[in-house]
Amino acid sequence: MTQKKSKKPSGNKMNMAIARTNQFSSRVVGMQLTSGTLIAVGLSMTQMATGFVFVTGITNLLGIVPIVLIGALLAILVESLNIGGLGAVRETTAAKKQFLDSYYASRREPTQRQIENKERKEKEFGKEIRSGWWFAGVGMVISIVLGDLFWHHLFVMGLGDTVVVYPLSFMCAAVITLTFVRAELCSGMLFRTLKGILKDNRLMKTAVNVEPENMQMDMLTSAMSTVREDEEVRQPIENKIGKVVVKRLSGFAESFHQISEEGIIEGQVTEIKQLAAPRQSKPRGGFVAHQERLQQYLIDHPDATVRDLAEHFGKSVSTMQTWLTKLNASA
Repeated sequence: MTQKKSKKPSGNKMNMAIARTNQFSSRVVGMQLTSGTLIAVGLSMTQMATGFVFVTGITNLLGIVPIVLIGALLAILVESLNIGGLGAVRETTAAKKQFLDSYYASRREPTQRQIENKERKEKEFGKEIRSGWWFAGVGMVISIVLGDLFWHHLFVMGLGDTVVVYPLSFMCAAVITLTFVRAELCSGMLFRTLKGILKDNRLMKTAVNVEPENMQMDMLTSAMSTVREDEEVRQPIENKIGKVVVKRLSGFAESFHQISEEGIIEGQVTEIKQLAAPRQSKPRGGFVAHQERLQQYLIDHPDATVRDLAEHFGKSVSTMQTWLTKLNASA
């Protein structure tokens, strides 16, 4: 039987999930912006057709069908006035801006004929813009009034014939018209927003760039967990660490012994670094501190031996021999 391999834990996928969620949300917003006009046309057809049915009170299916068909077709015609007028305003305004930009971009002084042509073109642009607004205004009013029939009847069934019904029904009917206004007059900003949504891959690029680092951290964490849980892998590492600690403690003990031998810590607090490495030479300073006392003692006791000196100063015989050598050398 083949041994089944244990499944390794997958890497950190949260960053990629965040990036994909952000990308999906942006695409949904783009769908809402682009489908708003289509939804508005469908809703306008529904509200007008249903409103006509409510007003007539016909319950016979054969009578409802033509009324619904007439309401839907009428809604298309009404909204075509709205959309066509707003589209004319948008295109004429853009053409007027382009003409004026070209006119004022010329560095030469305009001639009389050019000035007259400019004035004529401005009048033509103004006439087209007013015509567009007229058709759009008529379409807006008809759409809101006919749509209000449906919404008013709908709210009356739930709230009764109260004052609050009128603003609610008007706002619901006006939403469709405002959607067409936004789609036509703000199409430039809408297109720029959609382009930004389609091109926005910054968060996804960031997630892809940091993924190798996340994978390294995941593998390092997994390796540390393996070392912590596996006794066979951890024991040799602990043995190596123990040898290093023993070596450093031995060096610390030797340094402390040497400092005690030289007497540096007599009568004062001496800082000893923890786990210091062993020194190559003995610390100096004990002879200098006791040089005058040693000279005076030899004057007072010329027959003193090295052992007598060691007992008097509380040092070892080898240390006293070193001090005498230094004293003779300095004499």
